[in-house]
Amino acid sequence: MPPENEMIVFRLTNLEKITSDMAVAVKSIAESLTTLARLEVKHEETRVAIERAFAEIERNRIAQEVINKDIEHRSRAVESEMPTMKMTRGWMITGATSALGILCVAIIALVLK
Repeated sequence: MPPENEMIVFRLTNLEKITSDMAVAVKSIAESLTTLARLEVKHEETRVAIERAFAEIERNRIAQEVINKDIEHRSRAVESEMPTMKMTRGWMITGATSALGILCVAIIALVLK
């Protein structure tokens, strides 16, 4: 075989090897791109879920502030009524004790008769 043909055969053999290596590299790139696309989808789903979670947290924080304001308002109303309730309770206890005392005196008066 002439040296030119040997050189052509050598080059063709080398080109086949390079082409085969490129096919493996392209296949690896395709697999990597597929994995990357799957990761991108998962990342997007996670991002949306995190945004939704933070929106829910903010909504709950605002609702809790409203509830706290309502509780504050109601407790202030109860605190303002507390002295009146204590006074009324004192009157009720005094009235019940007086009525019981009068009843006891009446029973004793009937027994002693």
